[in-house]
Amino acid sequence: MEQVTVKQMLNRVSERIRACRKSLGLTQEQLAEYSDLSPNYIARIELGTKTPSVSTLFKIARALNANPADLVSEEPPAEPSYADQVAHALSGLDEAEAKFAVDQLRAAADFLKRHCSNTIA
Repeated sequence: MEQVTVKQMLNRVSERIRACRKSLGLTQEQLAEYSDLSPNYIARIELGTKTPSVSTLFKIARALNANPADLVSEEPPAEPSYADQVAHALSGLDEAEAKFAVDQLRAAADFLKRHCSNTIA
């Protein structure tokens, strides 16, 4: 088994953070807001020019609804579930906005079940 260098590990962490963020449809600014970090700092981490501390890695993982170990693992990360994607879409909304969004999602899901269940591949 080939030894992984520190630089390779940091590149993997940077790539994983970027991939997780993009898979959730988040901008760097949104990830920064959710993790209580600056957008510039997130950008530098993703570019590999800044090494996140362990506490920063945990903040980012929490904001991405990911296990911190997944960000450093040699195994490819799992794609976020639809539930995770919806949860991230709702994060940052106040209670009334979130309730409205959930009501709209339920209505859309009901419509699809009634009218499109046999036509969507």
